[in-house]
Amino acid sequence: MPRNSHNSNKEFKENLDQFGHKYLSPDEARSLDQKVISILVEKLMPLIKGPQVLEMGYGDGLWTGGLIEKFGNSHLVDASLELINHAKSMHGNKLVTYHSYFEEFTPFCLFDSVICTYVLEHVVDPVSVLQRCRAWLKPDGLLLVAVPNATSLHRRLGVVMGLQKDLYTLSAGDRSVGHRRVYDPSMLESDITSAGFAIGGRIPCMFKPLPNSLLSCLSTEQIQGLWHLGDLIPEDQRAILVYSCRPV
Repeated sequence: MPRNSHNSNKEFKENLDQFGHKYLSPDEARSLDQKVISILVEKLMPLIKGPQVLEMGYGDGLWTGGLIEKFGNSHLVDASLELINHAKSMHGNKLVTYHSYFEEFTPFCLFDSVICTYVLEHVVDPVSVLQRCRAWLKPDGLLLVAVPNATSLHRRLGVVMGLQKDLYTLSAGDRSVGHRRVYDPSMLESDITSAGFAIGGRIPCMFKPLPNSLLSCLSTEQIQGLWHLGDLIPEDQRAILVYSCRPV
């Protein structure tokens, strides 16, 4: 299977504000992602250990409110000043923010949990970033990882229809939000274990038969139905790969 080589010399300091507006002013496809992520947050919130939790990237802001409600506060690191300022305007002093690239971030405390959802497909060197996550965690801390799945049924359909060359080719949608790679389960597990983590659990989620552009008209109830169908299909066919991990 194709594998992007790690290249720590590649420049990672791109202007991430260029992607911020896609989260703050979502189109139909992004609105569908927000519905999906809302369900993901609801499903994973009971697993989160606190009270010190770090969010890697604000994105759609769907984690922050739930973490503050559960623990009274949250921590956020993001290299987009636009998203940092928006998060601060929404949550005030209940949210501690750090304007930094993950590759340069050094926190002033260790965390009980680190939320690394929809991050690894964006960064230049995912193993290096995961190793930094390990350094940010307490010895018994929890890392939650989620990434889009390269071998999802909707990507398989795209290949069969001739819409993309293979499962690992980045689509126009991938590139528009800064994706550098797509993961299959074995690739993700390799990066996680190479960075010094053990995988404690694989959380089933989301049957996605069609791309966002064709699913954006579905109701929240219908999206929830597709989510629960993910429990009934093999991991390598689900839309999202979600793992809970611990340092070793």
